[in-house]
Amino acid sequence: MPSDFTSKPMAIISEFFSLEYLKRLWCGPPTETIPPVPSNATLAFTEGMIVLQQPPGQNTNITDVPQSASAASMLDSGNFVLYNFDQEIIWQSFDHPIDTIVPGQHLTSGKELFSGASETDPSTGIFHLKMQNARHLVQYPVGTPDTAPYAY
Repeated sequence: MPSDFTSKPMAIISEFFSLEYLKRLWCGPPTETIPPVPSNATLAFTEGMIVLQQPPGQNTNITDVPQSASAASMLDSGNFVLYNFDQEIIWQSFDHPIDTIVPGQHLTSGKELFSGASETDPSTGIFHLKMQNARHLVQYPVGTPDTAPYAY
């Protein structure tokens, strides 16, 4: 399971083609379920963190960012991007893949995708797909070494 997630989930949902096909593009961290977020919830950039603020006083750290964010944008690609005061990208959901990759997103060396438990359950499934340093894309069972005997 990815090690950079420490708290409750937040999801980025994107619509491709039609309302009948909605896909969760990013969820941090994967858990048993994604609880509903009330319409009056907000995202705040606090001390280098993305914080989901839900009344009454429920704050959830989504992920750490390397510096203070001044703006955010949801791009048409589904990439959620945070910018610093110089309008430079300091964090983007495409750099933290979980179980989905979409057009325009790159799975770079060392990054991996984790299967979900099912179509409706985003908790970690039994496989992960990893882009190795030699640019080989290899599937392994979760919990096994990333070595040839376990590769698919």
